[in-house]
Amino acid sequence: MGMTGGTGGGTTTMLRSTKPGSSHGVRIVNTLQTGGWLLLAAVLAYYGNGRADLITLLLHSPRLNRAFVNVAFAALSLNAALFIYMAVWLEGVRRVPDAAAAVPWLVPAGAVTFAITFVSFIVGLWPVFSVLALPLVMVETIGTVVALQFVPTFGILRAVKKLD
Repeated sequence: MGMTGGTGGGTTTMLRSTKPGSSHGVRIVNTLQTGGWLLLAAVLAYYGNGRADLITLLLHSPRLNRAFVNVAFAALSLNAALFIYMAVWLEGVRRVPDAAAAVPWLVPAGAVTFAITFVSFIVGLWPVFSVLALPLVMVETIGTVVALQFVPTFGILRAVKKLD
């Protein structure tokens, strides 16, 4: 396995197999990375600021910038609703083969709500965590994204793939 760099000034790296039949190694590395992000996100959520866990801080701490935390929760809820609309309603129920192409405003709206959520959580957590709010929100975001692979689809996405 080797690391290959992206082209054109990008800093993207990806694992790729250099030997035929070595997909097992790539799978192990991906599993370890996923487990690492989940473990780190869980530890940060459990320990919070060392005195209280992250959930208790988000819900009850008077030190947080409450307006930004509320905006972050609202944008997160809207982002989740957009995801459910696309993945469950359009692709699962209505059987739209490419929901992103069928509803062109969906992906930009998801990107905007994600950006608002990300920035609002950083600003909202800043009074408690200071400069550590940025890596905390980054780790929790990555942990949440990699945790989504464990959400069962109950055959919804499989049914859409059969339509292609």
